[in-house]
Amino acid sequence: MQSIISHCHCEEHPQGATWQSITKTIIIAFLMLFIQGSTFVIDSSKNAIWHNDRGLFFLRMENYYGAVEEFKIAIALNHKSQASAVFYYNLGSVYSKLGVYELAYPCFQKAIKLNPDFFYYYENYTVVKKQKNVKKSKKR
Repeated sequence: MQSIISHCHCEEHPQGATWQSITKTIIIAFLMLFIQGSTFVIDSSKNAIWHNDRGLFFLRMENYYGAVEEFKIAIALNHKSQASAVFYYNLGSVYSKLGVYELAYPCFQKAIKLNPDFFYYYENYTVVKKQKNVKKSKKR
């Protein structure tokens, strides 16, 4: 029984030690090739679209805080393209839904500036502008 146990220990069996080191080397080499072979490209416009979609999901679930945060992230990732007009519009829509017209107004302004050809932005812009003015007159 003693001789069987002694053959299982790597220190006593040089071929076992070799087999373990070869296995470790193969695993390490495979991992190095896998990690070096793949490149991680961060595409901010794709990530911005993903965050916008997530914001729309939160909006449908009536999680307005989550929607605002996702739209803000989308804007931060891609804030100067024509596509980002949608992000500003969506953010403005949430603020408008919450009745925070003073925050919705600049969002719709930015959406119009980035994509002046989209009529719907103007429609919501004027509605929010009227609501903002009504809110101001009630404070006086």
